[in-house]
Amino acid sequence: LLSKAHQLGVNVMLPVDFVMGDREVNASGLTGAGPTEGDEDEDEDEEEPEEADEDEDEADPAAGFDYDGETMECTLSEGLMKSMYALDLGTKTLSLVRGPIERSSTIIMLGLVGVAQCSAFQTGTRELVDAVISSHDERGVHVHLAGRELCKWAGLFAALDDPMGDGVGVTHVSPEPGVFQRLLMNIEVPGVRALSERERTEDETKLEEELKAQRERDGVVSDDEEEDAEEDDEEEGDGVEG
Repeated sequence: LLSKAHQLGVNVMLPVDFVMGDREVNASGLTGAGPTEGDEDEDEDEEEPEEADEDEDEADPAAGFDYDGETMECTLSEGLMKSMYALDLGTKTLSLVRGPIERSSTIIMLGLVGVAQCSAFQTGTRELVDAVISSHDERGVHVHLAGRELCKWAGLFAALDDPMGDGVGVTHVSPEPGVFQRLLMNIEVPGVRALSERERTEDETKLEEELKAQRERDGVVSDDEEEDAEEDDEEEGDGVEG
């Protein structure tokens, strides 16, 4: 796949470092993998429910669950610790990814980049969500988020007054990524095809005309209108040459 991407001129960026933990976690919490020396600590934690109840109302929903293991950053060049698990992107990788984000006019983010449900491994997703929202708000970039967990946690991290999507923070959110992925792979989606082939209603035609008129007043040209204008210019040019 990498060879094919290179032949097509596609730049594939792979992680160069990770944030690792000695206890494996997933969206639901500890998976049971990791050292068992902390069993005694678990018994001590069970004696603290009262303090947790007192702070329950003030808990930040974006904080995620706590991690009681050891963490460290490892680079691929130096080697990854065999006894640890890669659970988030490292700082060097995040720095590399920010470059293309700042240059792109369309950004598609599919899924979390780490176990963002855990407080210790949220940095990667938080930083990338902040970066794509900034690109959308400051440069008008088209930003699409896909995946139920990504849409949920991006909304929590951004803490916007209105639900994310439809131009709020990002261009569009798709909690169910299946259809989104099929469209990206040029796989036909019957429901989408039916919608695109049906005749427009009077209200839709009227709305499109109103939006077009508003864009003309604001001096904004849509992609389709720009393509039509270029085709007209080419036809006029061909006519003059003839």
